[in-house]
Amino acid sequence: MISFSTALYHFPSIMALKNEGKWMFGPDKLSEEEENKRPAIQSMVQILDENGDEVQMDKNGIVEVPEGSVAVIELIGPMRKYGNYYCAGTDDVVFYIRQMMRNQNIKGIILRVDTGGGAVDSIAPLLLEIQNRTKPIVALCDLCASAGMYAVLPTDHIMAENNISAEFGSIGVMMSFYSFQEYLKKEGIEEHIIMAPESDYKNRDWLKAREGDYKEMEQFTLSPLAQKFKADVKSFRGSKLNSKVEGILAGRMFYAEDALQHGLIDSIGNMDAAIEMVHRLAAGRELKNATL
Repeated sequence: MISFSTALYHFPSIMALKNEGKWMFGPDKLSEEEENKRPAIQSMVQILDENGDEVQMDKNGIVEVPEGSVAVIELIGPMRKYGNYYCAGTDDVVFYIRQMMRNQNIKGIILRVDTGGGAVDSIAPLLLEIQNRTKPIVALCDLCASAGMYAVLPTDHIMAENNISAEFGSIGVMMSFYSFQEYLKKEGIEEHIIMAPESDYKNRDWLKAREGDYKEMEQFTLSPLAQKFKADVKSFRGSKLNSKVEGILAGRMFYAEDALQHGLIDSIGNMDAAIEMVHRLAAGRELKNATL
């Protein structure tokens, strides 16, 4: 019992089994002739030819990647570090970015973003991969908040995909949890926590927070992350960012036109504009390399 979309998600693994265990995406598994062919990939990845038309897979699940193509990789929904059977993780996004960077026929990548953020540990792998890019990456965003905003900071260009619903910001850190102590007591269940004498600080911020004292959680867990987030926004956005705007580095959200005015993003466009931007940036890189 499996949905069609889930079946597509696992199609590369099925193809791997069909091909005697050869993982067709692996960097050392394909011959040079096959390097520009890919199996059917999950819906989070599309290949667009130089005209912006989607490249379709053949009956064997192989995508012939024409020269000058652009890859569209989705970062959609709550962000988590590891993917599983029902949703992708940033590890999946990193994997596909890496594969598209290796394909000589791919000019660049559009990272299509529609996320309100998610787990803190989902950010670093994606951030590092984007920083190490060898081809241009354009972030085309609808909702781009919190961890999503953090992740797209190193891209070559941040573009709102519309001027109606696209939002940016939520530069800040929060956490929430539920306490079931009173419920458990009513059920006759009593919790005992015993710390070694040498472990005074072990889980202390959590234990204090559970009792309603949030100071250590704020000071030692949340504030360092928030300060790092703010510093990275300032570093990556540079002189474009108007950090004096009220709330811009304290969790406020901005619609596209205000986000552009305040320097959180670089332009407002759509998929066609993002494709054009990738080609423009790729041409600039090629000219720079040729000059060097």
